Order: sequence, then C-alpha cells, then structure tokens
Amino acid sequence: MERKLTTIFASDVVGFSKMMGLDEVQTLKILKERRITIDNIIKEHGGIIFGPEAICYYWLGNYELAIQSFSKIKIARTHLFYCSLVYFKKGDFLQASEKLQEAIAITGFDIQTFVNSEPYKNDSNIITIKKDLNSILDRE
Repeated sequence: MERKLTTIFASDVVGFSKMMGLDEVQTLKILKERRITIDNIIKEHGGIIFGPEAICYYWLGNYELAIQSFSKIKIARTHLFYCSLVYFKKGDFLQASEKLQEAIAITGFDIQTFVNSEPYKNDSNIITIKKDLNSILDRE
C-alpha cells in the first residue's frame, strides 16, 4: 500500500488590521515578501500550494467539508469545476452536472483547457480530474 503524506499549512497575521491602518503599502509589501519565502520553502520540498480551503478538502477526499467551504466563499470561476467534482464524489450527480455546465458556460473552458490551466497538476491529478469530469458529462 502506497502512503501519501499530507501537511496543511495555514497562517494568520496578528494585528493585520492595525498594520493596514498604519501603513497599507508597507504591510502589503511585507506580506508579499513573507508569502514568497513560504512558497519557496514549500516548493523546495516538493509541495503543492493550494489556494482555497475547499480545494484542499477536495484533494484530501473530505467532500462534505469541501461543500461547506465552497458555500462560505465567493467561488472563483474555475473553482466551479472543483465544486462539480465534489458533488460528483459525493454521488450528487445532478448538482455535479449543473455546476459543470455553469463552469463551462462562465469560463468558456472545456475540460482539457481547465486541466491545463490548473497549478495543482501532476500526472495522477490530471488523470483523475479528466476521468471524473468526463464521467459527469457522460451522465447527461
């Protein structure tokens, strides 16, 4: 059995509002510098940087938390593809189909274009995403 190790890193900035109030430009500069440092450390260790919490839950296989997370945020256009995948994994094929059609209509992407645009891709992820999205289309 192959093991897959996963680490989730989240951060918060103590005093962010106060810092922004004192010097917005400097605060954003510092945040950008720190983000670059953290991103480089993650990449040096072969990590993948996921943005929204909901996409992290998708890749961890926790589809219930993924749906809850998607419902809390304004979904970016391409995240609708992931929302569709989450519903598919939960067995809600009607919602999966509706979200996929919405994603295609809003982005103008077909499945291959979406997969090519994703920063989270490796061979295994590409195969899984394409197979599942095509399965949703095949059910229509």
